[in-house]
Amino acid sequence: MHLFKNTNIPFVQIRYYAYALSLLIFLAGLGGILIRGLKGSIDFQSGVALELNMTPANASTPALGIEKLRSILKQNGFPDAEIQKINVPDATHFMIKTVGSKGEDTRGKIRQVLETYLPDYIKGRDFEKEVVVQSDEVDPKVGKE
Repeated sequence: MHLFKNTNIPFVQIRYYAYALSLLIFLAGLGGILIRGLKGSIDFQSGVALELNMTPANASTPALGIEKLRSILKQNGFPDAEIQKINVPDATHFMIKTVGSKGEDTRGKIRQVLETYLPDYIKGRDFEKEVVVQSDEVDPKVGKE
């Protein structure tokens, strides 16, 4: 069984075209970096990482979607927050990473936003013990090296 009939490809003869294509791709990438710059994430800057359990207290409340959480945080002072949904059985967990802010201040602001705009998901629960699963303050250790 043959996948290709004529495999006589003159790689040496077309190497200059490959060089030109590689150079073009390299220059496009370099130009993109120079124009847009590099954005360091929480690992390269200081910030706060929170894992939140946003499972509704009431079973009749629909599960919280990531887009709704993202838009609420964006409208309330966290436009650059990185939000990821974490797969936990029978729960709705999110990882929220914010860059360039102090730990306690950020936790307090996020708590206020959640209590104001998403009360059905935290009402009747202890915020520090039941809603916040994990909280980490990240130093820009990699960025210093």
